Amino acid sequence: GTMLAASSGSHVSIWNPVSGEPLPSFSTECSLRKLGFAQDPATGVTSLSGHCNTYGYQFDRTASGLWAESVSLQLPEDGTALALSPAGVFFAVGDSDGTVAIMSEEHAETLRSEYGVISLQFSPDGRLLAVGDLGGRLSLFKVPGRMSTTTTTTGTTEVDTTTDQ
Repeated sequence: GTMLAASSGSHVSIWNPVSGEPLPSFSTECSLRKLGFAQDPATGVTSLSGHCNTYGYQFDRTASGLWAESVSLQLPEDGTALALSPAGVFFAVGDSDGTVAIMSEEHAETLRSEYGVISLQFSPDGRLLAVGDLGGRLSLFKVPGRMSTTTTTTGTTEVDTTTDQ
């Protein structure tokens, strides 16, 4: 990517990872955890997401290079993984109990993984969400919608035959 971010307390620092040069940084009301970047392929807008207490935040990079808060959503309390869709429309938050919440300003949906969630990633087109869990599985979910394919660590594929909702 073209940016690297870290938070310390309520301050978020951002750098160009190639040159090491600092980029415009910003402060929040609380300490952000689980930082993640997304870039909308249609507009080129870069967004940064973070999880703080029980709220998820999205900050969009403006044309001047500064950051502006664009979304604030209530999230599960024990978030273990966070992802922001490429267009910045959906937040996904995984929990240690296997719950995955997919949210936008207009939509909220809860998915379940058999084991605690350790990683989340949206596909480049934002239509799928990959969920990695402590059981060594990678599950793919349609966004928004339910169930698709699960691939286990042994490489076998299981297809859930439930219909999309």
